[in-house]
Amino acid sequence: MEVNILLWFQNCVRQEWLTPIMEAISFLGKGGWFFLLTTLVLCINKKTRKLGFCLVIAIALEVLINNGILKPMIHRTRPYIAHADVLHLIGKPETDFSFPSGHTGIAFAWAYAIYFAKENKKWGILALCLGVLMAISRMYLGFHYPTDVLVGFVLGMVCAYFAYVINKKYMNNRLKD
Repeated sequence: MEVNILLWFQNCVRQEWLTPIMEAISFLGKGGWFFLLTTLVLCINKKTRKLGFCLVIAIALEVLINNGILKPMIHRTRPYIAHADVLHLIGKPETDFSFPSGHTGIAFAWAYAIYFAKENKKWGILALCLGVLMAISRMYLGFHYPTDVLVGFVLGMVCAYFAYVINKKYMNNRLKD
């Protein structure tokens, strides 16, 4: 069923004008650079330092669990390799495993940490929209199965929640605005 979903993306959703947009969204997650850079900026700024540290915890948890534990343990082959006869990758092949999606995981760890930590939810909702676009881009381009991005989403959300709890309980008293 997952291959059928990816074939639907490949045959029905892929459009010449949409592909550069999906590549740009996916690029934001490459090595986590966008999420790490925005987190660093938030940590440096005194007014946003508490949020920045919450993001640090969420991202660190997600990367540790995703890249340090799950990917090496599960060894799921990427769909464009496992189904090379029918699925076509857009972009440069990646050398690590498919499950779970690191791009999606880090995007949702970052987005949900913002959502949980901010009283004004508009920034969290915008961040979550980026997470959804990241998940879609990874399937659109052919890098991940739907369950890869689904587990990345759940993992990111859980890591963000734990980061929020840890930050609220231990860090808020130590960081002054």
